[in-house]
Amino acid sequence: MRMIKMGAIDILKIMRTHPEKRTIEEILYLSYYLTEKVAFFKNEDFLDKEFMISVAEKVKFEIYDKNDVIMLKGDVGDKMYISIQGKFGIYLDRTAECLLNDPVAVIPEYTAIGERALKN
Repeated sequence: MRMIKMGAIDILKIMRTHPEKRTIEEILYLSYYLTEKVAFFKNEDFLDKEFMISVAEKVKFEIYDKNDVIMLKGDVGDKMYISIQGKFGIYLDRTAECLLNDPVAVIPEYTAIGERALKN
């Protein structure tokens, strides 16, 4: 896993690979990466290696533009999101006026949002 820290493993390339086409080695790298980088997975509930491998087998890479709306208050969650590059802005509503203002909160990289979707 030292290879990831040194930058010898391209995690973004692994994430861009469709989950069904990842090698076992790539899945293990991704599992380790998520455990190390994402605070949500540092919880002792997720220290089970097999669980993290199952997460790494399913995680999908999606690209969003700056003003894309990912979720709205009250939506039934079906995905959990983790920003690997960039941040999430939290806005109170979707009106143009609101979106022109600064967000009420900014969620930094490697922070999980929508984690309640895991329960659904």
